[in-house]
Amino acid sequence: MKIIGLDFSPAGSVCAELLESALASAAECGAEVGSIRMLEKHVGQCTSCARCPINFLAKKSTDFPVCVLEDDFAEVRDRIIESDGLIMASPGDNQVPSGAFYCLLNRMITPFDYSVLVREHRERVASGGKGLDPKFLKRRPIVFISDSASADDSAADMVLPSMERFGVFFGSPLVGTLAHCGPQDDPARLGRFREQASLLGKKLVEAVDTDPDSVRFTGEPGLCPQCHGISFTIVGEGTRIMCPVCGMTGDLDVVNGEPKAVFSAEAISTSHPRFKGWLDSLKEASK
Repeated sequence: MKIIGLDFSPAGSVCAELLESALASAAECGAEVGSIRMLEKHVGQCTSCARCPINFLAKKSTDFPVCVLEDDFAEVRDRIIESDGLIMASPGDNQVPSGAFYCLLNRMITPFDYSVLVREHRERVASGGKGLDPKFLKRRPIVFISDSASADDSAADMVLPSMERFGVFFGSPLVGTLAHCGPQDDPARLGRFREQASLLGKKLVEAVDTDPDSVRFTGEPGLCPQCHGISFTIVGEGTRIMCPVCGMTGDLDVVNGEPKAVFSAEAISTSHPRFKGWLDSLKEASK
């Protein structure tokens, strides 16, 4: 079992320390762990040339999507594809993940959108050809960690939902999230966050052998039952809402003075993070 940590933070930062705690815990549980210092890699911006999907889908000339840009992306991509679980850690001082995170996200989204890979695999098998290597269809469980010097919860409210888009497009079940906000020099407080990070590392190892749609979220639950976010888009008038991460609609209610987001079982089962949701997206893409 291979667990890979992708560190988008400066060396010695709180974010990097929390990632190390999570990886150390995963190693104690028997996983083979490794990390990539993304700030030491050159992964340039996606140029939207569309060569990766064209070569992969139209010409059928490659076994997996290949980016034509020559930098460190291929190395990072291969380590992700060979892994069984992922931990991504990015600072969020400006209420957004780091630029290095977005560069990798944009380079991975187009060629490795899970619904695209599933569709291509099925079409190749149906035509009598060889399907994709199973490692490209693996739904790797994922953990997201962020850190901000801001005294409020902006990292949790703004940064983590942005990071979770990586997991949604990649077909990865969400194991948990952790956002450290506030003082960077409080040893006792940091120790408590390290304990939470260690728990996430342990839960990630357990999730590797769990059915992806049955993975349970570890951490403080949010209003959305899928991504556990608290930010929603108001749909039309009234109390109708949509989770921008999961793509499901429901209603906003107030119960005992506390906000509550209500989603039907059907909405949850067809949301973006669920496999049925991916199948529905395949049907839409085929129209």
